[in-house]
Amino acid sequence: HTTTCESGENVTPPTAPEKYGYTFRGWKECIQIEYLESTGTQAIDTGVVFSHPNSKVIIKFQPTSYENSCLSGAETEVNGSNSSWTFIATLKNTETCIWHAQNTTQNSFCTAINTSNTYVLEMSQTDGVFTKTINGVSYSKNNIPYYTLNSFALFADNYGNGNYTQKAKARIYYTKIYENNTLVRDFIPVLDTNGVPCLFDRVEAKFYYNAGTGDFIAGPIIGE
Repeated sequence: HTTTCESGENVTPPTAPEKYGYTFRGWKECIQIEYLESTGTQAIDTGVVFSHPNSKVIIKFQPTSYENSCLSGAETEVNGSNSSWTFIATLKNTETCIWHAQNTTQNSFCTAINTSNTYVLEMSQTDGVFTKTINGVSYSKNNIPYYTLNSFALFADNYGNGNYTQKAKARIYYTKIYENNTLVRDFIPVLDTNGVPCLFDRVEAKFYYNAGTGDFIAGPIIGE
């Protein structure tokens, strides 16, 4: 359903849709924007703690800097030195590299990138194989599906306990997260009801806000 109103006036929501077996949660008053841009101090905690051997993340992004940082990921230290990594996508020296392993395995793939282009990055763990696909080109390695106990973050690497490190300078256009072939997060950038730039998850019908400091930069409103 759609409805219209005069500029500056309040919107009267249309009749709620009905579908057998489903409960309508309500209308969300938000405005979709082209991208959410970080300045190097922001982070989004997706709340997803991966556990299934078949998992996948898809991110459409554009780097705005080549500083050593993380576009996404979660990490846990092991024995005070070695670490386990979950879908960490780094931005460094005009490359994006992927880390998804444990201890000294350190499986990674690196691909050249530049700040003029957008990229669709897919990271998937399917049983014993890890695959990175960027703009349609794929690379695969055998990899035991280890995961950290920390939730997966965007624009940063999540060490847990509110410690989001290596925050990136980048734009994210959308993110999709799957576990066992089920879509568990479907993020799009929006302005919420108060005009705050954030991500909206279409699976949960929920806003996700900055877990870092400063403010996200809002991209152009879609359709304007």
